[in-house]
Amino acid sequence: MRSSWSRRVALVVAALIGLAARAHAGEPLDPTRARILLMLRILAYDHGLKERAGDRVTLLVVHHPTESASLHRRDELVASWNGLEKIRVAGLPVAMTTAALADPATLAATVRTIRPAAIIVCPGLERDIGTLRALARSAGILSFGPTAAELIQGLSVAIVPDENRYRILINVAASRAEGVKFDAVLLELATAVEEAAR
Repeated sequence: MRSSWSRRVALVVAALIGLAARAHAGEPLDPTRARILLMLRILAYDHGLKERAGDRVTLLVVHHPTESASLHRRDELVASWNGLEKIRVAGLPVAMTTAALADPATLAATVRTIRPAAIIVCPGLERDIGTLRALARSAGILSFGPTAAELIQGLSVAIVPDENRYRILINVAASRAEGVKFDAVLLELATAVEEAAR
């Protein structure tokens, strides 16, 4: 079972590497870019994406306003996004933007304005996971956490290194609470993470 899962994940990653090569020919695929491409592939497995996203798939990178590791991850994501703007997901154009979580009400207003299909949670927001979980579920936004720990607290998806590949972790109950309808193929590829009782 494990070897079959590994082969399928390797095929997904290989396809994404080929996509990156076409999108940004001549440059090696860095780890942050690989994760972004996997996020886009994961979004493509959401049967409700077009309904949630509208006319554009927007990725909202949420970071701490002053914490250095959080700002560093934001900068890595923005830099790795350069050159991927022409990729389409489910036939829709894709965009990335950022927002600091200085005030929950301000972030909620930003979400209402830009209608992101997904939020990418940077490190440094461990104390704010409850706020982000509630926002993602109320607004119908897929949440990507940095590690499995955030999924245990109620976010939906994490992409973590696993030897020479990436491992996809999914809190299925959380994704459904966010209005996401993942295809069974993706759920077979992923490792399930259960949310801790509150």
